[in-house]
Amino acid sequence: MNQATHLTFIGGGNLTSGLVSGLCASGYPANAISVSDPNADKLKGFAELYGVCTYKDNIEAVVPAHIVILAVKPIKMAEVCQQLRPLIEQQQPLVISVAAGISFMQLEEWFGANTAIVRAMPNTAAQVLDAVTGLCANKNVNPAQHALADELFKTLGITAWFADETLLHVVTALSGSGPAYYFLFMEALTDSAIALGLDRKIAEEFSVHTALGAAKLVADSKLSFAELRQKVTSPQGTTAQALEIMENSDMRTIIQKAVNAAYKRSIEIANKEIK
Repeated sequence: MNQATHLTFIGGGNLTSGLVSGLCASGYPANAISVSDPNADKLKGFAELYGVCTYKDNIEAVVPAHIVILAVKPIKMAEVCQQLRPLIEQQQPLVISVAAGISFMQLEEWFGANTAIVRAMPNTAAQVLDAVTGLCANKNVNPAQHALADELFKTLGITAWFADETLLHVVTALSGSGPAYYFLFMEALTDSAIALGLDRKIAEEFSVHTALGAAKLVADSKLSFAELRQKVTSPQGTTAQALEIMENSDMRTIIQKAVNAAYKRSIEIANKEIK
């Protein structure tokens, strides 16, 4: 990405913090990043931690922007968009929304039908440069802006583009909420080892590095999940015994139900915001 490309984040919450942290860690210049938020303490934190430009006024923050990233709560989105609309129409930056459930139809109504908008669904691993981000562009996004958005989120991990914005609900259920699923599994794995006598610190460390190692094996291999699982499962061995319990407990169905619940909740939130 061109070092002159100025990014302005509207909203200084956890997602913005993760994205800014990841961008700065990747070498993106802090003086090309602005954060706007009404909370002075949040702005102080961004300035001290990352050295980025900070503003309490959204309009002032957008003036230098080539890309405006909307990271405000959905309930505030209409108000913020309508406040920024005259400047957005004048400067025509690329607008990226990371707000779950806010559709192109709504954003185009608030900003104007000709605004170039990308919807992005990154996850919290952005702060360690290992995020996955689902992206969708409206008809006004030109090839150069498409490339800019892709390059921006590729600095934070991997990306995938979708022609159908409703698939972002699936992305939310899979990767947006996904880190919490793994945290729960590692927590349960650790607690089980502690109950059998292992020291907590060692149990936690082994759980974390087992997860890291398993993920790396998948990433570095051309084998499927099932093939890798079979390679470490000796007949009648310890792994086979553990997996039998999981399969007999219908773990796959439990996971499917959990992901479906997250998917349905994403749609419910979107419909609520539309109303």
